[in-house]
Amino acid sequence: MNCFLFGVRRGWLEDAEVQRYEAVAEKHGVDFYYCNMPGEGLKSWFSGPNMGDPFDRRLADAVQHDLRKAGVTQ
Repeated sequence: MNCFLFGVRRGWLEDAEVQRYEAVAEKHGVDFYYCNMPGEGLKSWFSGPNMGDPFDRRLADAVQHDLRKAGVTQ
């Protein structure tokens, strides 16, 4: 099965933000990645199972909704 990558962003995240992102990811059964990509700088994203539209869109929307509730935005 392929991965559905979503919520890609660039830039620095504080430790508290990373913890909130990870908590939301865990709630939805997806992974959260935050790393320094050579030649690109700091990036973060979510990865979940690729089930196609509309499931992928609903997953991304639900994660985004919970991020807003947790006080972080993308």
